[in-house]
Amino acid sequence: MNRSQLSFLNVAWLQAQIVLNDNCLKLLLIGLSVMVVSSDVADNYKTVVALLTILPFVVFSPLAGWWSDRFPKYRIIQCVMVGQMLVMVLMGLGIYSRHLVFCVVGFALLSTLCAFISPAKLGIIKEYVGSEKLGFAAGLVEMLTVGGILAGGYFGGLLFEFFTGFFHNQPWEGALACVAVFSAVSGVAAVMSFLLEPTTAHDPKPYRHSLFWEHFDQLKNLWRQRQLRNSSLGIAYFYSVGGVIFLLLVDVGAALYPGQAAAAAVTGQMLAFVGAGVVVGTLLSSVMSRGRIEMGLVPVGCLGMMVAYGAAALLEHSQFLFYLILFFGGISSGIYLVPLNAHLQDRVQPGQRGTIMAGMNLLTNLAGVGAILLYNFSKKIFQISPEGYFLILMTCTGVTTLLLLLWQADSLLRLISISVARGWYRVRVHDQRQLPWDRGVLLLCNHTSYIDTIILQLACPRTVRFVISREIFLNPFLNWFYRLMRAIPVDSTRAKEGIREAVRHLQEGEVLCLFPEGTITRDGNLLPFQPGYETIARHAGCAVQPVLIHGLWGSIYSWKGGRYFFKKPEGWWRRVEVVFGRPLEAPEAGPEEMKQAFQVLRIRAEELLEQRRED
Repeated sequence: MNRSQLSFLNVAWLQAQIVLNDNCLKLLLIGLSVMVVSSDVADNYKTVVALLTILPFVVFSPLAGWWSDRFPKYRIIQCVMVGQMLVMVLMGLGIYSRHLVFCVVGFALLSTLCAFISPAKLGIIKEYVGSEKLGFAAGLVEMLTVGGILAGGYFGGLLFEFFTGFFHNQPWEGALACVAVFSAVSGVAAVMSFLLEPTTAHDPKPYRHSLFWEHFDQLKNLWRQRQLRNSSLGIAYFYSVGGVIFLLLVDVGAALYPGQAAAAAVTGQMLAFVGAGVVVGTLLSSVMSRGRIEMGLVPVGCLGMMVAYGAAALLEHSQFLFYLILFFGGISSGIYLVPLNAHLQDRVQPGQRGTIMAGMNLLTNLAGVGAILLYNFSKKIFQISPEGYFLILMTCTGVTTLLLLLWQADSLLRLISISVARGWYRVRVHDQRQLPWDRGVLLLCNHTSYIDTIILQLACPRTVRFVISREIFLNPFLNWFYRLMRAIPVDSTRAKEGIREAVRHLQEGEVLCLFPEGTITRDGNLLPFQPGYETIARHAGCAVQPVLIHGLWGSIYSWKGGRYFFKKPEGWWRRVEVVFGRPLEAPEAGPEEMKQAFQVLRIRAEELLEQRRED
C-alpha cells in the first residue's frame, strides 16, 4: 500500500473522528443541561445545540469551499484537527469553571470546524485514490461518517452517564472526564493529520465578500428547474423531520429520566436505533434498485415513515417495541432518501452540478433550521406532548406521501409491475451499457406482446416513457395504466402535438420508447416500420437505439394461437433475452439501417436463448 492510499485511509479516519467528537459533545451538553438548569432553560439549550449542528454549514459552506480550492486540502485538514484539540481545551475550561454558555460556544466552534473539513475531505479523496477507485473510496468515507454519527450519539450519552455515576452523580465532574477522553482522541487525530501526503492548491481566485451570499443565487437556480426542485424539497423534508426527531427523542429521554444522566444515554440509544435503521434502509434501497434509480421506492419509504410515526405515538416509550419502531422508521427513511439523492444528481447537467448541489445543501439546512425553530416555538406555546408530535409527523408525512404519489405514480406502478414480472419471467439483459446516460435517447423496440413495456422497463437501467398511438391510449381497459405511466399519445390525424411533446422530453434528457411496427406482431416476425420515429429523432437531435426482446412469442400476452390471454400458458415462467444495440445518431437511423440492426440483434438473441436452454 503506497503513501497516497495510506493518506486516504487517514483522511477517512480523521473525518469520522471529528464527527464522532461533535456528536459526543452534542449528547454531553444536552445531558448536562438537563441536570444543571431548569427544564425550561434546558429546552432552550437543546434547541441551540440542535441549531448549531446546522447553522455553520449555512453560514460558512461557501467560504469553506473557497478555502478548499484556494489552499492545499491537506493543510486545511491539519488546521481543523489542531483546531479541534484547542476547542476541547476550551470545553474543558468551560466545564471546569461550570459555565454552560462557554461550553456551547465551544460546541459552535467545533461544528464550524466540521463545516470547513467537509469540502476539503470530499476534494482530497480523488487526489489520493484517482478516478478509478473514487466510487469505492467515497462510499467508504460516507459509511465511516455515518458510523461516527451513530457512535457519537450512542457513546456520548453513555460516557456521560458512566462518569457522572462514577463521581457520585456529579454532572460537572462527569462531563469533565468525558471531555478529557475526547481531548485525548483529538490529540491523536491532530498528530495523525501531519502524516498526510502533501497535495497542491487548484484555484488561485482571490477572496471576495460575495462568497457569503452566492449560495442563495444557487438556490434560485435550483428552484427554476421543476424536477430538481421536487427532489430537493423531498430531501429537505427528510432533514427537517430529522431535526424534529432529534429534539423529540431528547424530550422523550428527559421524560423517562427527569434530571438524570441516564436521559442522555437513553436518547443516544434511541438515536442509534434510528441511525442504524437508516443505514439498513440505504443498503436495502440500493439492492432493490438493482443498478437503476428506482423512484418508485420514494413513496413506499414515505409511507413506512408515516406508519412508524403513528405507531410511535401509541407505544410506551420505555418498551423495546418502541425502539424497534424507531428502527423501522429509520429503514423507511433510508429507502426514501437514496433514490431522491440519486435522481437529483442524475438530472443535473455536469456544468451545473456544483451550483445545484450547493443550492440543495442550503435548502436542506434552512429546512432543518426552520423545523427546529418551529418545534421549539410550538412546544412552548401549545405544550404539545411527544405523542402529539409523533401524530403531527404522521399527518405531515401522510400528506407528503400523497404528493409523492401524484409526482411519482408512474414510478410506483413501474416498481410494482417489474416486481411482479420478475416472478414469472427470467430476463437476461445484454449490452445495456451501450445506453447513453447523459442525453435523451429514443429506443426502438420490437412489439411481440402486451407485456413488452414492462419487460423493457425491467431491462433498461434508465426510466422509460412510451410513445403510443392515441387509439391504444384510449383503450378503456388500459387507459388508466397508460395515464399513470405518463405515456405520450400520438394521433395519426393530428400528430404534431404528440411529436412536439416527445421531442420536448427527449431534449430534457429522458429516455422514450416507440414501437415502430405500430402494432403487435401476429406471426412472431418483425413487421415493416411505420413513419414517425425519424421525425421525432431529427427534431430532438437525440440518439436512436434498437432494442430486441426475444422469448415472449408464445406467452399468453402474444397472438400465438390466434388469441390473447385466454389460452393455456406454455409453462410457469419464461426465459427472455433483451439485447441492446448500438445507439445511432438521428441522420444514421433510417428504416433500412434499423432493419439491419434488428436482424443482427435477432440472430444474437436466438443464439443466447439456445445457449441458455442448453445450460
